[in-house]
This record gives sequence, C-alpha cells and structure tokens, in this order.
Amino acid sequence: MPQSKKDKRQKNVTPFSTHGDSVFRNEKNRQINQVTRESLSIALIYLMNEKPFEKISITELVDRAGVSRTAFYRNYESKEELLSEIGKSLITRIHELNGKESSGKLSYEWYLELFKTIKEHKESFLLFTNANLTAKMLFNRSTFVDVVFPSSESTERYRLIAEEGATQNVINTWFSEGMKESPEEMAELCANLINKG
Repeated sequence: MPQSKKDKRQKNVTPFSTHGDSVFRNEKNRQINQVTRESLSIALIYLMNEKPFEKISITELVDRAGVSRTAFYRNYESKEELLSEIGKSLITRIHELNGKESSGKLSYEWYLELFKTIKEHKESFLLFTNANLTAKMLFNRSTFVDVVFPSSESTERYRLIAEEGATQNVINTWFSEGMKESPEEMAELCANLINKG
C-alpha cells in the first residue's frame, strides 16, 4: 500500500529536541531533593532535642520538615540512613577545615578552624549537643577517630581515641561555660596539651 504525502512528510520531520528541557528538569529535581534532604536533617535534629531517636516516627519527621512521606522515601530508606548522612556531612566539613592530617596529629590551625566553626555555628552545635548525638550514632557504630584517622595499629588507635575524648571534653566545657576564651586560646591549649606525644 503506497504511503500518502502526509505520511511521508511526518516521517521526515525531526521532532523538537527536548534534551534541554530534560536537563532543566533534572537540575530542578536535584535542587528540590537537596532542599528536602536539608529540611529533613534539620527536622531530625530538632526532634532529637525533644525525644530519643528511637521514638521519632517517620510521620513526625516529615510533618516537622514540611515534606511528604513520598519525598522522604525518595531520598532515604530509613531515619537511620538520614542520621548517617548527617554524620557524613560533618566528616566532610571536618576534612575541609584543614585537610586530612595524615600524621594523626592535629595542628594548631586545625584546632583553630574547629573552634572558630563551633563559635560561628553555636546554635547548631547546641542542637547537636542537646540531641545527645554520639559519634557512634552518627558514624555507623564507629568512633570519630576510626572515620577520620583509620589506623590498623591498636596502640595508635587507642591513643587517638584518648585524644578524641579529651578534645570532646574540652569543647563541651568551653561551650557550656559560654566560650569565654577565644578560638585562638583554645586552639593553642589543644595543640599544646592534647596533641603532645
């Protein structure tokens, strides 16, 4: 059966390319997902100031974040996965402070950036402190040291864990007492006392 003129014309017409629209939609979806993830992270931290993590439901979480359950499950399989992502973002931020210290010893500059960051973001730090977020909760049952300075040598690992505990106590005391000392003073203290040896 011969093709009509109309059929031949339609066959030769190149449809309008939607590649640009697709790229735009993908970027827009990526941005929406990013906002959703940030909203859920903030909501989880706020809820953890009110009750233990185990007692927080997905319904409460999405209500507080102002997103749908579908949006939650589009981004995460569980609230544990969300908590893990918060931990990963903290590790990324810590690495950005002064790069990864390959020696396992933290420099004055590293401590200085850490204390400056805590002072600059004191409201967020207070939320994390009040939520009783432990390193093992954030880093999938690992210590901060195991994530930042993995060491196969047992003695070195325990030395670093002791330094982690000392640094955490110094930070908590400094913070709870109103951060009277400057970040520079605190960095010098940590670099000289905690990081010896």
